Amino acid sequence: TFRGEVAGGRLELGGEIDLKKPAEPVFDLRMKADKVLVLRNDALTMRVDTDLRLAGPLNTALASGTVFITESRFFREIDILPIGLPGKPKPKPRAAPSAKTFALPNAPFRDWKFDIAIRTRGNDPFRIRGNLANGTAAADLKLTGSGLQPNLEGNVRVENFVASLPFSKLTVNQGFLYFSPESPLDPSLDLQAESTVRDYRVTAYVYGKVSDPQVTIISEPPLPQAEIIALLATGTTINELNGGSQSSGKGLDPRA
Repeated sequence: TFRGEVAGGRLELGGEIDLKKPAEPVFDLRMKADKVLVLRNDALTMRVDTDLRLAGPLNTALASGTVFITESRFFREIDILPIGLPGKPKPKPRAAPSAKTFALPNAPFRDWKFDIAIRTRGNDPFRIRGNLANGTAAADLKLTGSGLQPNLEGNVRVENFVASLPFSKLTVNQGFLYFSPESPLDPSLDLQAESTVRDYRVTAYVYGKVSDPQVTIISEPPLPQAEIIALLATGTTINELNGGSQSSGKGLDPRA
């Protein structure tokens, strides 16, 4: 039995290793963790509870069990949409990671098999915090396959997410990130956000791969997309900014 503390969390390891053939050990180990810190940087703090088992020969072992993400959060200044003042050039897209898959190509891990659930608990979601956006996310993922060809599939559900802009708020009513074995590090987005600005109801759809997201914005009553972006960012339309005499008077006074 092995017990210890890791960055404020508790770790326990037990079981046995059969060394009848020292060059080919056979494992039957179980690892339990309680709020162990696995990752921390300027933006992310992640702790996990685990109940994992490693069983079988060194070169063909099976790793199985459950990992719960707990007491974790992401904090950063977040831009939900590339919104700027009318007339400003469109910002360049941020560089996305080129890797779409991952693997453990070296022995002994390449032939290990995996059957590990990665989840959050209902009363302990992953928290997203920032100067412009706050919300939570619930994970329901599964790691299967082998070390050489691991598969990560499932979804992350975005909940209670609100982006606060200077003149409006965008609320995500429903949102998912879908992970598939074909591109486990480049999930698909399916987000819908709504906002009410003055007499306009705005709906934004974000879809496609994380590496190349697409955004569609519509409003009721209808406005061109550029006008909607200006409305979200400044509280008024481009037409109203360019000509005060044509403004309805409900937005910003461009002479102010």
